[in-house]
Amino acid sequence: MLTLIRCPNCRSQLECAVSGALLTCACGANFKIENDVVEYSDAKALSKVAEVGTRDRQASGYLQHAKFPTQISRVKKYLAALPPVIWQKPVIEVACGPGPYTGFLLEAGFDVIAVDFSECSLRINRDANIGHLSRTCFVKADINELQMAQDCSNCLLMCDFLQHIDGHNARVAFMRKAFEWLAPGGVFYLSFFNFNIVNFLKGDLRGTFAGGAISYERLICKDVLQALPSDVSVDAVTPMNIFHSASPDRLAARLPGATFLSRMVAISGRKLRS
Repeated sequence: MLTLIRCPNCRSQLECAVSGALLTCACGANFKIENDVVEYSDAKALSKVAEVGTRDRQASGYLQHAKFPTQISRVKKYLAALPPVIWQKPVIEVACGPGPYTGFLLEAGFDVIAVDFSECSLRINRDANIGHLSRTCFVKADINELQMAQDCSNCLLMCDFLQHIDGHNARVAFMRKAFEWLAPGGVFYLSFFNFNIVNFLKGDLRGTFAGGAISYERLICKDVLQALPSDVSVDAVTPMNIFHSASPDRLAARLPGATFLSRMVAISGRKLRS
């Protein structure tokens, strides 16, 4: 899977050095592999990003958030329904954090390229899935810098980060790039903060938390749908986190106008064949 990673400078294929501890590019760029993690983005540059340090500090307790029972239930159901043909190429899990989706994918039989900019999150994820390291590639990278081979994946899993990409144009640019990695016929799952009626009444469209280190923008579903590339087909738009409990939330999501109440929305679909 390492050969699917492309150089951020020239987009050429990276080659694994003889020692196995380094990826190299013909342009002269080198990328360390340490503790099974490819150090793709510049470590000094990442250390200056306030959100990275915050995510590192929060990594061990991240999955204790009340929203996760609902999200985990939805993702597990989605993965269980995927046809075996999807297994033929690795899943690219963007902003994987400390898990748990990486583990679900590996237990289901998928190979996984798991990407995040938090070293602590990747370390926790790696340790939790240490029995599957031969089928996992952990990449420490700013997702806006990441370059992968075209059509290299049959599944993109992109959970709960789009709202943290600053600005509509930047989100469009990221999705345009990410969907180039998805092979025709491949599938995707994308979830994000929803701008619901409660947020509207509070005037809470944009904001920060964690002492201002992490910024967000609650996204309008129509805008996200319009930002998807033209060669993508949407299968389902699913409201979620009306309730922080999986069974009541699934029932509430079926009600008319559920999107106006949901804290999050998940969009799933596929890339069209030419």
